Amino acid sequence: MQDDHLIFFHIMKTGGTSFYRFLENAYAESDQIPVEMVESYRHIDDFSAQSPRRTRRLEKEYLNLLAEVGKHRLISKLHASFNFVDDFLYFYPDTKTITILRDPLDRALSHIENLRRTPEVNFNNLDSDMRSLIEELRTAPLEKMQNFATDHYCRKIFSNHQARTLAGYAFHDLEDDALLELALKNLERINFVGLTDRMEKFAEVVSYNLGFYNSYSQERLNVMPKENKIDPEERARIRDILAEKNKIDAILFEEAKKRFDRHVQDYHDALFQLRGGQKLRTLVPGEEATLGMESALVGEGWLEREAGLGGGCARWGGPGPSSVLYLAIALQGETCLNFNIVSVINDEIYASMQIFINDSYAPHETSIRDGFLVASVKTRNWQESTSGARIEFRFCGVKSAFEAHGVPDHRRKTIALQSLQMRRIS
Repeated sequence: MQDDHLIFFHIMKTGGTSFYRFLENAYAESDQIPVEMVESYRHIDDFSAQSPRRTRRLEKEYLNLLAEVGKHRLISKLHASFNFVDDFLYFYPDTKTITILRDPLDRALSHIENLRRTPEVNFNNLDSDMRSLIEELRTAPLEKMQNFATDHYCRKIFSNHQARTLAGYAFHDLEDDALLELALKNLERINFVGLTDRMEKFAEVVSYNLGFYNSYSQERLNVMPKENKIDPEERARIRDILAEKNKIDAILFEEAKKRFDRHVQDYHDALFQLRGGQKLRTLVPGEEATLGMESALVGEGWLEREAGLGGGCARWGGPGPSSVLYLAIALQGETCLNFNIVSVINDEIYASMQIFINDSYAPHETSIRDGFLVASVKTRNWQESTSGARIEFRFCGVKSAFEAHGVPDHRRKTIALQSLQMRRIS
């Protein structure tokens, strides 16, 4: 997957900023769209949202933009209709796509709150229609929304916005049946569909399926300050109005929830059965196994590979205080596990480390062997096991190299694990 393109199809006010930062942790900075380039790609939305497919695919400027975007392996930070995804898939058919949907009423309310707090420096650069809308949202009772002119583009963001964006008609009208049919059809073309209120679990699904090792940090970005929230009574008064304007979005969201549930079920079914395509196995007494972090270990909460000792590869835990490995080896009898660690971000953080195996605390001993800091654990399981091992490292904190040592590396880390050695004793 890492050699192909990944598009994060970002629908406004669905928590996308937080999620694409999670995706960015899985890619080198050179593989991502630089922030300073986002403005130059804004014409993509103009072409894709307002031009018929046959016309836009003959437009030289648009084709050049697609080629420029195609130089990046991770395509995020862009707001565009699904027509852009459709065109990109035409030229780059191996591309994977991800999106997140949100309860339509919560999304619309969040959009209102976001527009209300538009900074004056940005407000003055908007066109007169958008400035008028924001002024109304700031000063008029929100019940007035039911009188919004549905034929103007800037008012459409409150009416079936997710369906419109997926259908490729963000600023144009379609009959409800046609809008729903096209939105559902395009939703099926997206590989992974997440939900705003289940982003941590969605990150696990994405990490597992795309071979990432980093986990969602639970850090919420671009979150509305409490003082900018709509008053609860006012919120209650306009929910029925918003529900009427978002009937198609409500149907689409129900389908998104079904898709998400299928993703999670598939993930759970596969998690303990596969390790890089290998079937579950059990060690016999005296047998040893060594697993390196350069291989396709299934895990959560690991950053990209780095050079380890003796030409090996290591992975730093982070950005959160928990890192997990899933092994397709059933722990049977008495087993010794040695975790070979090449570095720690901070002695205090390592001292706080606790190891849990299949959700049970496993005390560990520390030693130094062959240049490694080794954390050793013994487990005993006398019952036959039909599932693999879930190994979790928990820490009381996490720091960046910049915080701990003044090194210009701002990724939040815990330990750098290179390999795991297992030996069944009896």
